[in-house]
Amino acid sequence: MSPSNELEPRNEDQPTVEWTTYDAHLHYTCAAIQDLRQTGLQGWNPIPTMARTDPGELPLAEGPATPMYFQAAGDGSYATSGMFAFGSAAFVAGAFAVNAIANSAAKRKAQADLQRRWMPAPLGVVMVSPARALFWNPTETYSLYWTGLDMIDLTGADTVMFRYKGVANGADTVVQFQTLWAVLIFALAAHEAFPNHPRWRSGDWLPIGFEDRCEAAGYPRPDVR
Repeated sequence: MSPSNELEPRNEDQPTVEWTTYDAHLHYTCAAIQDLRQTGLQGWNPIPTMARTDPGELPLAEGPATPMYFQAAGDGSYATSGMFAFGSAAFVAGAFAVNAIANSAAKRKAQADLQRRWMPAPLGVVMVSPARALFWNPTETYSLYWTGLDMIDLTGADTVMFRYKGVANGADTVVQFQTLWAVLIFALAAHEAFPNHPRWRSGDWLPIGFEDRCEAAGYPRPDVR
């Protein structure tokens, strides 16, 4: 099986199937995993990348990625507004009521912001190799080596989640990447460091019927489950 990211079917004799960009990324992923098992990716050429690579490292993919961190949007603090009002008693009472409502809304928002949730960070780029994912954007750069992860999972068709201990403080860190290379990232990490992952062992890291879809679109049938 050879990798392909073409969007049109190769064999005109095959039934017409809409072959999407996502399908192309999955097919490339299958080709990489299949050849990784069989030959260790011998003969694969590194893809062009701006990232600094380790000696002997083989960049397999690179593309846009949005990181999301499980954290609070704020620290619970908020600014209250004071006011002076002049006029009739009714006007003054109304003005103070409006101000009290605004302060109450600010307090509720600050309390809500204390709740941890998935917070997107600026869009960046992820480079993927058999050993790691290297991410960078205008504000941060870091590598996630598969052997340094405590946990990994696919949380969506294009979203992969990691848990690891921060280098600086040893605290548990959870991050998600939203990228078309999410399945490739998961598969490479599972092959290297998570061989007993239930999604990996069951084969449902690939969509049901994907092999049939490849054949129908005129692409080699993957054999990776």
